[in-house]
Amino acid sequence: MSKSITGKKIGKTSLCSELGKGFFAMFESGTKALNVYSRDIQNWEEFKQYVKLLQRDKTFGFIVVDPVDKAFKACTTYACQKLGIQHPSDEAWGKGWEAVRDEFTKETDKLITDANQACASVAYRLSETIVLFPITPSSQMGESCDEWACSGNKNIWDVIPEVVQMKSYRDWETDRKST
Repeated sequence: MSKSITGKKIGKTSLCSELGKGFFAMFESGTKALNVYSRDIQNWEEFKQYVKLLQRDKTFGFIVVDPVDKAFKACTTYACQKLGIQHPSDEAWGKGWEAVRDEFTKETDKLITDANQACASVAYRLSETIVLFPITPSSQMGESCDEWACSGNKNIWDVIPEVVQMKSYRDWETDRKST
């Protein structure tokens, strides 16, 4: 899960709706005109129940929590009720805010997969060309993009991105010396 696109009313939800099969956990309305699988979330307890379901059901390729600031407010209300306080600042030494942070992180971390895989998925869905550089930490990213392209998976522009493997300096130097 990532909140990388910011700003009000710039089409973030609409953009995400074009990325494939996702689950939209909506803390406000906004998907009525979109062809997406969404659920209106009324409170943090309900969100936690959906998190449990989503952990078991791997139907969706990604999850959108929209808007995340309202999700955080719902989490704050939940944490305060659990502590028996009105506001996180009512708990001494920042313990109220710590409880909110811990609760929010605990639930959202359950939805997060490998960050490299998430980046690969977004890059594939939004790019015409995927350029790979042979380095170990991103190996799975390249393998995933290559697999999706070989399987004929189209992106949001209804094309199969071209996957290009770059050469490392060592490979380039070896090729240069052999010619």
